[in-house]
Amino acid sequence: MNDNFFTFRKIKVTGFNKLDAIIEFGSKLTILYGGSDSGKTYIYYLIRYLLGSEKLKNKDIDHAQGYDLAYLEFNFQGRVMTIERSLQDSAHYRLYDSSIENVSEANLLMVFSKSASSKKSFSSYFYGRLNFKEAKVRTNLSNTLHKFNLNNVFEFFCIDELRVLTEKSLILSDIPSEETKRKSEFKFLLTQRDDTNSLAEKPNKKARYF
Repeated sequence: MNDNFFTFRKIKVTGFNKLDAIIEFGSKLTILYGGSDSGKTYIYYLIRYLLGSEKLKNKDIDHAQGYDLAYLEFNFQGRVMTIERSLQDSAHYRLYDSSIENVSEANLLMVFSKSASSKKSFSSYFYGRLNFKEAKVRTNLSNTLHKFNLNNVFEFFCIDELRVLTEKSLILSDIPSEETKRKSEFKFLLTQRDDTNSLAEKPNKKARYF
């Protein structure tokens, strides 16, 4: 059985003199619902943050005041693991081989770097374990290459409320200069063929006349 995937179990947020805020996920589909400004979007961004985003969006909402640590417990390859990350200092970022309740220095697997390009990042640690091959994708028409990582995957599959409501493409970027990169990333996800063999070209600054 292929178990190279994440199954979220629980999110927990803690703070000094604050009641722990906990959300438990079911074994199948979990729907979070509530009125406006009840924290749904914050939870979405918190998950992205715990999975490697460098910054936590919406971190200053009223519901989050006084909390300083967040945990994400999940199953991966038959093991229960937990990510711990500071809400105040994004560099404080750890992976434990245990449930949230059993987090301790004895169960510490790795201290992550918040930079996705680092060899010690969340993306680098799990990329190969999720059976993705090392890949490079084109970023422009001159065939400049960019290393593909897990954050690129999340951009296609994690859709916030603003992107859901827009009439624009969920595949292409709002930034025209990133169109080639997004197309190359999506092609790799569909075909597992990257652009490693594409040769980078130096732009020809001389005008051509025909």
